[in-house]
Amino acid sequence: MFLQNFLVALPLFCIIGLGYLFARFKFVSVDIGNALSKFSFTVTIPILLFRLMSDLPNLPSSNWLIGVAFFGSCFIVFAIGFFIGKTSCT
Repeated sequence: MFLQNFLVALPLFCIIGLGYLFARFKFVSVDIGNALSKFSFTVTIPILLFRLMSDLPNLPSSNWLIGVAFFGSCFIVFAIGFFIGKTSCT
């Protein structure tokens, strides 16, 4: 299951890694970097998301308890921060 999820996300990490290497070793100027960044966010990432969503029926089923645990803990942290912020501001 890990390998399948890894292979789905691998093209995105390759794009990020190539961008980092090009910027690190100054293969491209700032203007070209800005154009590539705009291209990545407007063309390639939506294509990758569409590819992922089009293959959604073939992905393994998710465990909803993980989502409940994640969002439940997020809600608990939010509630604690909200009440601490509310009591310290009054």
